[in-house]
Amino acid sequence: MPPLELIKPTLEQLDSYIATLRQGWSPNTLRPEATFEELDEIERDPAAFLAKFDDPDAKRGPVTLPD
Repeated sequence: MPPLELIKPTLEQLDSYIATLRQGWSPNTLRPEATFEELDEIERDPAAFLAKFDDPDAKRGPVTLPD
């Protein structure tokens, strides 16, 4: 089995991601509406949606999970 590789999202992969969202996968299991928010965001501006995943200036902090 080849090693997993994290790649930058591109427009070529976006259709697969949209299909996954429409099949019920959610980027946030605590907020079911997140799926529809992502679909709306992609529809408005697909390039901007993808760009946010490759923004070195984005403020990201640690993810705190419940015990």
